[in-house]
Amino acid sequence: MEKKRIFQYPEFEIIRDDFTRGRYSEALPRFRELYDTLGHELSAADKAILLSRIANCASDAILTQGMDHGPLIGIFWEYLEKYLDIAPQALEEDQRLRGSDDEPKKRLREALELLIRHDREQLRDKAGLWVRRFAGVEIWGFKLALDVLMEKINEERIHFAREGHAENTRAMAHVYIEVSEQLDQEYRYSRATVMNILSDLVYFEGGKDSDKVALSWLERCLEINPDDLFAKKRKEFIEERQMVEEQIRRFRHDTAGALAGIKGTLEQCLSLPSSEEPLSRYLRTIRTEVEHLYGVHRFIHEEQPDYQWIDAEAILTEIILPHDNQHARFFLTVSGSGQKWEQIPRISGLQSITWSKMLWKPLNAKESP
Repeated sequence: MEKKRIFQYPEFEIIRDDFTRGRYSEALPRFRELYDTLGHELSAADKAILLSRIANCASDAILTQGMDHGPLIGIFWEYLEKYLDIAPQALEEDQRLRGSDDEPKKRLREALELLIRHDREQLRDKAGLWVRRFAGVEIWGFKLALDVLMEKINEERIHFAREGHAENTRAMAHVYIEVSEQLDQEYRYSRATVMNILSDLVYFEGGKDSDKVALSWLERCLEINPDDLFAKKRKEFIEERQMVEEQIRRFRHDTAGALAGIKGTLEQCLSLPSSEEPLSRYLRTIRTEVEHLYGVHRFIHEEQPDYQWIDAEAILTEIILPHDNQHARFFLTVSGSGQKWEQIPRISGLQSITWSKMLWKPLNAKESP
């Protein structure tokens, strides 16, 4: 005697009404009770239908209704596992289930989304496990599982509003590369596409060795698909950028050496006895400009200033002394942090000092007399 189909039970139709109206949290316990009551009477195909519906209720209660995922997520994984266990027998028993793969695709999408939302730390490992689990159902195979995974990678890649979307994309992209490795020829172009995605993620996130890692993915991509125009153009761009950066590094080294040499020569000239004016003043002006160039050099290369204690009295004397015979008057405002002079120096020509905390200056900073 042929077994009664699940659709012929009135209870199923009543519960399904809640399900179709989006009342997943209400339908879930009733579907589970129906499975416990009728499970021994149902065919494998009907068990698969009911198990899939229970998993669907649990996931939609979390993802659509916003219910607390705590108890529900455990129910989802439990019934998803049961669904996958019976799926091969159900597909063999009922040819009609082979007509559409919408249900298993939906369950895998839900599994990936739940992992992203509630188990990101283990996304790569667990996504790989479930993708392989779905691929292990022979009639569905790797095509179904990898197609869903590729869709999810592309969806997550542009989910800019979600925190960690780039890391989620990277985790699933690695899963795709790992799972499809044994299918290299059949999935060569898809693998190349995913390698391009990984290259993009590394390159645009920046950080240490980002260019090197991005290039390694592009090179792997081009090994699989030498005609990939995007990968070729991106590779050329990164290599040109690396060449320019190397030239800048060499220029930085050369200019730093040249500045140090010029400054050293100026210091030697200024240390000679009996420096005549205006030569001494010209040399001091050149030294100030060289120190200004040092400051620009540090700023361009994002270097922090190198601070040191100075003899402020010596600096003031050097500025004022050339004008001593011209009856010039100087007014000085001092600001910054450090220590005050124990006593105000008595320098000819210096009329007054206005204090604002204490005096210091960065090494090679430009003076503003």
